[in-house]
Amino acid sequence: MRKIFLPLIFLVLMPVCREFVYANDEAGTVIEKSSAQKVYYVVLGSFRTLESAHIYNNNLPDGMESWIYKCTSNGNTVYRVCFSTRQKAQEQINWFHSYDVSWFTDAWIWESDGLGNCVFCPVSYETEETLPPLSPK
Repeated sequence: MRKIFLPLIFLVLMPVCREFVYANDEAGTVIEKSSAQKVYYVVLGSFRTLESAHIYNNNLPDGMESWIYKCTSNGNTVYRVCFSTRQKAQEQINWFHSYDVSWFTDAWIWESDGLGNCVFCPVSYETEETLPPLSPK
C-alpha cells in the first residue's frame, strides 16, 4: 500500500515545490528575493542539530528529500525539514493526515516573517542540479 501513496504524494506536491522566486545578483549568482510578508512552510520535522535533520531527510522516501531551514525557537537554534511553502499550507497538511501517511502525520505549518534561512537544498532527480530555496509564489 505504501508504494501506491509515494508516487501520488510526489505528483500532488511537485507543482507546489516548483513555486520559487529567485533573482540574479550583480555577479550573476542566483539569490533569493527578500520578502516582508508572512511565509508558510510545511514542516515535516524539527531537530536540534543539522546532523539529525540530515538523517531524517535521508530516510524520507526517494524523491521526497526536502529543504532544511535554520531558525530560532524559544531561544534555541533548530533545523526544520520543510517540503513546501504556500499560503494554503493547511490544505496540504490535511491531505497528509487524511491518508495517514506515516512520514507526514506530524507535519505542521511554520509561519515565518519573511523567507527562512535555508541551509540545505535537495538535488533535482530530473536535472541533477541543486534546487533553489523554497519561497512564496
